[in-house]
Amino acid sequence: DPCRIRMTVGGDRLDAYQDVRSPAVGIVDTKLHLNSVISDAKRGARYCTSDLKDFFLSSNMTTYQYMRIHRRYIPQEVIDEYGLTDEHFDAHGYAYLEIRKGMYGLKEASVLAYDQLRAHLAPYGYAPVRFTPGLWKHNKLRTTFTLAVDDFGIKYYNQTDLDHLFHALETKYVLTKDLTGSSYLGLTLAWNYDDGYVDISMPQYVTKALAKFRHHYGQKVQLATTDESPLLDAKATKEIQAIAGTFLYYARAVDSTILVALNEISNQQAKPTMLTRAACDMLLDYLSTNPDATVRFYASDMILHVIADAAYLVLPNARSRCAGLYFLSNVSTTTPPTPIPNGAVHVLCKTLRGVPSSAAEAETGGLFLNAQEAVPIKTALEEMGHPQPT
Repeated sequence: DPCRIRMTVGGDRLDAYQDVRSPAVGIVDTKLHLNSVISDAKRGARYCTSDLKDFFLSSNMTTYQYMRIHRRYIPQEVIDEYGLTDEHFDAHGYAYLEIRKGMYGLKEASVLAYDQLRAHLAPYGYAPVRFTPGLWKHNKLRTTFTLAVDDFGIKYYNQTDLDHLFHALETKYVLTKDLTGSSYLGLTLAWNYDDGYVDISMPQYVTKALAKFRHHYGQKVQLATTDESPLLDAKATKEIQAIAGTFLYYARAVDSTILVALNEISNQQAKPTMLTRAACDMLLDYLSTNPDATVRFYASDMILHVIADAAYLVLPNARSRCAGLYFLSNVSTTTPPTPIPNGAVHVLCKTLRGVPSSAAEAETGGLFLNAQEAVPIKTALEEMGHPQPT
């Protein structure tokens, strides 16, 4: 029914009586999983996706919640169906409802659905791994999948194994299936199993975002020459923050070339000036002429490599920036290492806290931050079945 209406509870007005956090896979671990599939393609690995319908609406609540709805919002058809009369409404025209199942808007809806899914799949041998959020595996089969709320990205080796997972899900849920595995978490995936690579992209993301911000390449902008340029008003400040947030996901997903620009804009977004506005316009101009970035992952030995660097005193207030390029390749035995280049699974671009006293100190701080980032990636790779060297 294209005209259906789904009721949403005002969860912002209700207290949750439990930890409402629900584990979901991140973009980096998703990229690791995609690399795992293409690297095992010659051994029969393939990728598909699936989505559960009405995932939040099927979970039973252990603690009931309550909401009210005014009579003017209840269709006459519903009033007749349930035999509602004046005595069912208070003096102000409100009816009061007890919520016994998951519902859109509830803070706890996501974790309730997750806990129910976990309990349902356990007898079939599927369970989340210990350390990597959103990564699941079977206790005997080679099947692994990533889970983002109700979206599955599945690595499997044969149709029998895939049918086992689908059967486990279909005993409780209604699901859609895409055996081509061509789309996941907003990413478009072009699989080339025989040639040993997969391309990931986000077509039209930039074009739609530029239309949202009403940006046209080459428009006149007021350029500021110093950091003492006028502060932007509240409306312009929100737009700067929206630009940074909109393109940060795109940058982390497929276009790491804009991370430095986003880093500089983000450092100023709390109190942006005309100089910040000019930096945003330059970024949007760049994106309008380079709207469709693509990252290619080649089959590899799934060994993590990290290239780290730091830029000393390049930011306002004597701040420094560190960076890191993370990719999967072969084991390199040369000194210095010479791994085969591959698409980046992660690019770090951060402002160092404090003011380093030398370029060497900035480099050391950058190495420390990159090592911190590498630890969970290394752990995730091992939980996917790709042991890493020391």
